[in-house]
Amino acid sequence: MSIMVSVASILQSITLVFLFFLANEYRGISIYTMGAGLSALGFLIFPIRFLVSDKLLPLNLRFLGNLFITCAQLHLILMQMLLQ
Repeated sequence: MSIMVSVASILQSITLVFLFFLANEYRGISIYTMGAGLSALGFLIFPIRFLVSDKLLPLNLRFLGNLFITCAQLHLILMQMLLQ
């Protein structure tokens, strides 16, 4: 299921990047695109953790994935505050 979420997040961020370049006159598209991209990277890191054989690297990847997802949520909150 984690692989499907990461693939869906990556496809969503690719679509948002194209939308950003086509309709960048709206204020919130760039912030939402950055948040979706960070979220997609965070979800992509989680299935990769199980493929690494080192003991310390999966912990670092988990921290990095959680950091990306948290930053994505902060970007979405910032977007909501800016659009009000």
